[in-house]
Amino acid sequence: MIRLSETPFARLTGGVIVVVLLTLPLLARDAEGRRWKNCFWDGGLVRNYERPLDRLPKLQRVPQSGKLPFGPHRLKLDGGGLGGRVRVDEGSFGYTFYNDSYRRKLRLDWVVTAQMRALDPKGHVLRTIDRGHVRIGRVNNANPPGLYLDVLPEVGFYRFDIQFANRGGSRLGAFSDYVRVVESRLDARLGINGRRFRQGGWVSTRVNNVGTASVYYGADFSVQRFEDPDWQPVPEALRGYGWPLYLGILGPGARGRCSGFEISSELGAGRYRIVKEIGLDWSWPTQGPSQRLTAWFDIVE
Repeated sequence: MIRLSETPFARLTGGVIVVVLLTLPLLARDAEGRRWKNCFWDGGLVRNYERPLDRLPKLQRVPQSGKLPFGPHRLKLDGGGLGGRVRVDEGSFGYTFYNDSYRRKLRLDWVVTAQMRALDPKGHVLRTIDRGHVRIGRVNNANPPGLYLDVLPEVGFYRFDIQFANRGGSRLGAFSDYVRVVESRLDARLGINGRRFRQGGWVSTRVNNVGTASVYYGADFSVQRFEDPDWQPVPEALRGYGWPLYLGILGPGARGRCSGFEISSELGAGRYRIVKEIGLDWSWPTQGPSQRLTAWFDIVE
């Protein structure tokens, strides 16, 4: 299927999308943003599912900035499609054209063509599975033009080729990119910045998506203490904390944002754990399946 005008929700290349829903204006203490130095955040990946793509023949990819060497300086390409270069099911891959200047009009008068090709593990073309073209006149950010092609749900490697020509048919340039389809595998874990803490220490956790299936999460969590033979809630651990409300989406191999709290004098020595709920599809948290993640730690004297 060809999508001639489609604005991707975000570009997710093994990274994280954060959709801000609401930020509470009066937070006694911010359990998510305080003490970033203790948050073991490096912006990287837990697992890089794009690595096999690096072993395929080198391609001339669209510049990361989205700026084309032959296009007007106000033109910017964005895209890749939700799921980016690694995905677990069918979808589309391509680019949307934006005008970086909202004050000045941008007209291209271009013809853009593209093909999606299935590849063998060494990058050789097996067959063309989709193709399309679009004529782009004026670039209007309210309804930006774009060109997206289908990717099959079959596990394997694909290549997206896109060519640009002016109204007279003269070729302006061409780019390509790889797409990898992997099997869906759920493997989300709750990372923690330590196992032994004292009063006054800062405990930070984050969701790590080691698997390929996307997971969804927010900032909130709870704390429990082990009282043999079961775990009991410890509401005083988070007294005075508020939560910025957002929906984080983690693609294959992505790390989430940190949440944490300071251990108060009200918490005695013993074994505790962080409990965090994550969603397994788009309908979470209002409905849909979810999973509970935990990470234990000890408070010592």
